Amino acid sequence: MITQTTVKKRINQLVDQDNSDGKHFDAYYDAALLFIRDHLTQFYNHYAKENNLSIAETRSMVDKWGINQWKQAILQCDASNWGNNATDRVKAYTALAYQRRYQLMFALIGLGIVDMTAKIEKFTQQNLISDISSQTKWLHSTMNLNFNQGNVQTIVNNSENSSIWSDRLWINADDLASDVQKLVSKHLRHGMTLDDLNQTLSKHVNTKQFKPNQNISDRINIAEYNARRLVQTESSRVVNQVNLVTFKQLGGKQVDVVNQPGACSKCASIADNGPYDISDCPDIPGDTHPFCRCFYVMVNLLNKVSS
Repeated sequence: MITQTTVKKRINQLVDQDNSDGKHFDAYYDAALLFIRDHLTQFYNHYAKENNLSIAETRSMVDKWGINQWKQAILQCDASNWGNNATDRVKAYTALAYQRRYQLMFALIGLGIVDMTAKIEKFTQQNLISDISSQTKWLHSTMNLNFNQGNVQTIVNNSENSSIWSDRLWINADDLASDVQKLVSKHLRHGMTLDDLNQTLSKHVNTKQFKPNQNISDRINIAEYNARRLVQTESSRVVNQVNLVTFKQLGGKQVDVVNQPGACSKCASIADNGPYDISDCPDIPGDTHPFCRCFYVMVNLLNKVSS
């Protein structure tokens, strides 16, 4: 038997992992913002007239300079991260980039977001594989459970929910690209100066200053939060799926829910109302909340008294 203290130690490891992963997300989004800033600034400096870039200038067909800019932008990206979702979008953006100048601008924005999303997708895929592996090993070593680790990993990897997070990630990326393109288009309608461009790309540290409907950096910041929520919630799902599949394989009938430190009242209530039948227990994180790191434990494995 193990104590809640042992389980909470594992939960804290997962929370620390979330915090560490957050730094990678910061880096990916900062790189995307820098990519968009650099290419929009170059676009502005080449096509603006009298310190102003208007719709009139951007409706002209793309010239040789614009085509070269697109080719350089493609080379700047790391295509080794690209799967089908990224490749399909880049093909569409390439067709767009060879038309009118404003479409080249939109394609450059989209390319930066596609490259960023592809990196996040690859990073997450690797992390989820690691999560499943490390959780089965933890159950085997810490709980001294004898079960088929490979079989559990296969079941979790092949579950019907295994690719939903990726689909949602790309839908969110498309929404982000569309919103950023609309922000740029809004400025172009009134004539965009270099100051306008710099202002809409500037970061706001104070969330009270956030204007995602006016500021590209703020809109990207919200997208980063949404991606972290999506990915870390998926990590919680697969870890707890490993727990449930393992306990079922061992013939377990009931589970308790152990809260993460500082758990909300909703999660505390779920834990207090246990134990639950293993086939009808509250879904973590589906019945709890995003970012939840609460944890299933098979009833006869948990020593509540000694905790």
